[in-house]
Amino acid sequence: MTSSERDTSENETLQNNLNPEQIFPFALDEFQLKAIDSLNQGHSVVVSAPTGSGKTLIGEYAIYRAISHGSKVFYTTPLKALSNQKLRDFRNQFGSSNVGLLTGDLSLNREASILVMTTEIFRNMLYAAADRNDDPLLDIETVVLDECHYMNDAHRGTVWEESIIHCPKSVQFVALSATVANAGQLTDWIEQVHGPTDLISSDLRPVPLEFNFCSAKGLHPANEPGSSIMPGKINPTQCEAMAMVCTQIIGMDTSVSIAGSGGHLQMNVYKPLIGYNIITSINLIQNACKSCRENMIEGIQPNKAKIKQFLDNSLMLVTALSPSIGYEKASKIAQLAHEKNLSLRQASSQLNYLDQEEFDKLMCPKSMIGSD
Repeated sequence: MTSSERDTSENETLQNNLNPEQIFPFALDEFQLKAIDSLNQGHSVVVSAPTGSGKTLIGEYAIYRAISHGSKVFYTTPLKALSNQKLRDFRNQFGSSNVGLLTGDLSLNREASILVMTTEIFRNMLYAAADRNDDPLLDIETVVLDECHYMNDAHRGTVWEESIIHCPKSVQFVALSATVANAGQLTDWIEQVHGPTDLISSDLRPVPLEFNFCSAKGLHPANEPGSSIMPGKINPTQCEAMAMVCTQIIGMDTSVSIAGSGGHLQMNVYKPLIGYNIITSINLIQNACKSCRENMIEGIQPNKAKIKQFLDNSLMLVTALSPSIGYEKASKIAQLAHEKNLSLRQASSQLNYLDQEEFDKLMCPKSMIGSD
């Protein structure tokens, strides 16, 4: 089928679109349905959605649709490794005989209905065809540009641009991209140089970007669950970060002091250093305080059971007994409790210095801090 014949039969083809409910055994998301509808209208699509949201499904629908029309699909990726992965996945999904691979060093079943290739190969194919004056996309209905956000790459982005510019307008593009800031501009440009193109975007991230910490005790969802010097503590790096910020600011303050002493009144050539250090110090301490407040201080709750445990087992409380039984006996109680791993109550009882009632009366931590 030539390009002109393809144009004349386009309306007939669009009447024979597949129902996604007959292909996929699950309900599709709204952005997937919108993309499929655009494809069925004969438009190209730019799909911008977070990783793991199901962008590939739109490319798979385009493959099913093209095969049902007796046409072919090129599926391009930016990496050989990703091309090899897609080859394996599509072979399992569509059958080995229907899938081929074309990379810089490997060619497998290149006449297949689904041909996976790197984007550079696709671009080079278009240039070679222009030199030979033939149509390399004969019977090609759709080209899927996976990881299309590579267009923003300073070194390789032109490959995607050239591919889109030189691709025959009769071919639909399915450009799959992670979330990018200029998705609208990209869509407008493709529409200008290639043909009708719809932007399909989604901000929903099914796989949240959360960081967890795994140890022998299991998975810990807490933010910053430990550090090399305080293992097992929750958010200790906030304290470490604050200490490092303060150390940095002390160093900057020293630089400001030395710089200030290096001038005479207004004649000080160190003013750029002074201004830079002061502004940097302000920003550092502001950001450190904000991080500490948000990630450690806000929402903090005392573990009263653990506090009581530490309080009851603290040997420092023995000082409350000294005014009544003397320093020497209080010391012996503390020494025995330490040696035998006893509480002060148990040690006092074994030495017969105080009975339980006397001990409880004297041992009142609140009175030691002046609390009622």
